[in-house]
Amino acid sequence: MADIFNTENVRTLLQNKFIFMLGDSNMRASYKDLVLLINRNEILEMAALRRRGEESFEGDKRICYAGMSRGRQYVEGREFLVLFLRQILSYYATLFPNDVLHIYIFKYEL
Repeated sequence: MADIFNTENVRTLLQNKFIFMLGDSNMRASYKDLVLLINRNEILEMAALRRRGEESFEGDKRICYAGMSRGRQYVEGREFLVLFLRQILSYYATLFPNDVLHIYIFKYEL
């Protein structure tokens, strides 16, 4: 169980919000923590933290992916939809900005 927030708190705070998370592996971990908190009122285990590029995590959807690579070419985009939120979008890359990022942002008209 999460120590500070629970699922009910998150639902209240984020109701009808659009969230766009942009960053590296640390942001990916924050995104996964948020999704897990929403779905199961739990925080991320270390094993799940290390996984990347999975087709789906707790009901989200991978929407762009450049393959499993180390270094500056890694790109991963995810989308999570739940009833009380408008949408959570997340984009992880090791290098910013790049063409994929520009396309991704303009696609969702942030």
